[in-house]
Amino acid sequence: MSGITGVDGLASGIQTTEIVDALIAAARTPTVIQEQRQELLSARLEAVQGFNTRMLSAQLDLTNLRSGTVFNSMTVDSSNIAVLSGSATSNAVQGTYNFEVTRLAQAHQLASQGQSSRAADLGAGTLTLQVGSGASVDLNFDASNSSLDDIAAAINAEDAGVSAYVVEQTGSDPYRLVVQSDETGESSEISLAGSMATALNGGGTFEELTEALDAEITMGGGSLMFSSANNEFNDIIPGVNLVASAVGSSTISVGRDVSGASSAITTFIESLNGAIDYLNANTQVDPGGENSGILLSETDLRRSLDRVIRDIFSVIPGLPQSLNNVASLGIGIDRETGRISIDQGQLSSRLASDPDGVAKIFNNSGSSDDTGIQFAAISAETDVTDPFTVVTTQAAEQATTIGANIAAGVTINSGNRSFAMDVNGNSYSMTLAEGTYTRDEFVTHLQSVLNDELELSDQVLVGLDSDNLTLSTQRYGGSARIEVTASSANGTLAFDTNEYTGQDVAGTINGLAATGTGQVLVGSEGSADGLTLIVTADSTIASASVTVSAGLGQRLGERFTTLTDIENGSIAQKENGLTASIASIGEQIAAVDERLAVRREGLLREFRTMETLIGSLQTQQGFLEGAILGWQNTARAASNNN
Repeated sequence: MSGITGVDGLASGIQTTEIVDALIAAARTPTVIQEQRQELLSARLEAVQGFNTRMLSAQLDLTNLRSGTVFNSMTVDSSNIAVLSGSATSNAVQGTYNFEVTRLAQAHQLASQGQSSRAADLGAGTLTLQVGSGASVDLNFDASNSSLDDIAAAINAEDAGVSAYVVEQTGSDPYRLVVQSDETGESSEISLAGSMATALNGGGTFEELTEALDAEITMGGGSLMFSSANNEFNDIIPGVNLVASAVGSSTISVGRDVSGASSAITTFIESLNGAIDYLNANTQVDPGGENSGILLSETDLRRSLDRVIRDIFSVIPGLPQSLNNVASLGIGIDRETGRISIDQGQLSSRLASDPDGVAKIFNNSGSSDDTGIQFAAISAETDVTDPFTVVTTQAAEQATTIGANIAAGVTINSGNRSFAMDVNGNSYSMTLAEGTYTRDEFVTHLQSVLNDELELSDQVLVGLDSDNLTLSTQRYGGSARIEVTASSANGTLAFDTNEYTGQDVAGTINGLAATGTGQVLVGSEGSADGLTLIVTADSTIASASVTVSAGLGQRLGERFTTLTDIENGSIAQKENGLTASIASIGEQIAAVDERLAVRREGLLREFRTMETLIGSLQTQQGFLEGAILGWQNTARAASNNN
């Protein structure tokens, strides 16, 4: 009997599995409807995610637009870029300037007299090497290690600011040692002395192949002359860096670069149009109802996008009527498609004539009647309806320590070269170059050493209080700390070894206490909550009236955040709701399928039991039929015998 288990209709001829599956399929009809609903919700979730992706893209482009840097870019054009080129920072002074490059910087280059062999030793001796006013280096050679190649290798191993190599020229005594400075400029002049220098030149002197020269440039008619050790000229024009490449004339034009702002505005609008097009395609109406957009029922998405668009075209309070909304830039709405359009000609014209005015449409801006108190930023909580009254009660200060009177200059030698200090909790040790310095030369030298040794966040300014040497942190506020620690140089510089700290600015905004950190004053209460100011006023008591305008970027940024925030945004909440519904339906389907699977197994067992019974009856029937047939045959045979 076990041989027919699982075989459909072997005894009865009935396709029992088909019957069971049909029964289960009929019972599963409501679940199929749930599966169709689950597929619909999954498609809707995917579409919502697609819309969210496009809104996030527009939000990212808005962030770039509202950063402000795109409106502050400056451009430098050169009439002869082969002679003079340049770059500019955002604070560069606009104008046209005529320059004449009269000389390029050169690195100093010396060559020894010729030798018959590059490998032959020149005997024992000492070579003293010095570059400019830097520390001298003594190199000692023994009699078996003093060839031209040995000397070049020893010089290069010192990393003393020069490079050495051996050249082979034509003629007799072809091998010569060449020593050249790694840097250009008059300060790169090389000095070589000692017995080995005499041996290299047969008692003569080194030949100067290239003179150490600074680059020179004149401005205007030539009455203004400037020099540079490395062909770069910084801040001849404030905020402009010029690089000389050849002798000759060039006219430099510095102006506002509006192409970046135009591109940023256009990119943001195109990103938003991408979201508009996507939502339009997924909310289209089919009168027949079969091919309507998957997001047709998500009317809140349409309302959210419409609010963003209304915000774009709203007026910015506090700006002049002629330039207080995007319509004045040539930005409008296509009434048929709902897309945002841009008149590129009008936008470029506005940017060229008033880039600062255009920037104020998109960026927060503020004005103050005291140059020592300036607007920096606002938050979503700041109410900019009325001007803010600011009063400082304490000026910000750097951490400063005062040393010796150096009016007569400073002498640094091997006994007082080391200098050590702690800045903002970090310890530094450095070595000063030996030499005799005037007051101003030492200030310059010490500043250079500190710039090289200190981390950017710990930079210290070297200055003078009358003739007394001073050290001040670049950082302002209570977190700024400076302490000169014990060192040989401090015996000359005479700083005390106490730690000095800076001071934070303190004050009120609209009569309420504000929080000061360094030179930054931030409102934390009332309408000034989140208002950030930069206070550079050095007087204890300063006051100002600050008027603030919240740009389009602030308003749109807040609107986008309410939509796209990953935790609390309305789109994220919609995605979470759809995801939860899909999961819930999936759980219901799984539960029903589990019950139907149990029911199917039960039906199959019943049918298999039936097949077993039918098979048994059929076996008995066959036995009886055989017995009857046997009896009939026996009876027939008996009858025939009679």
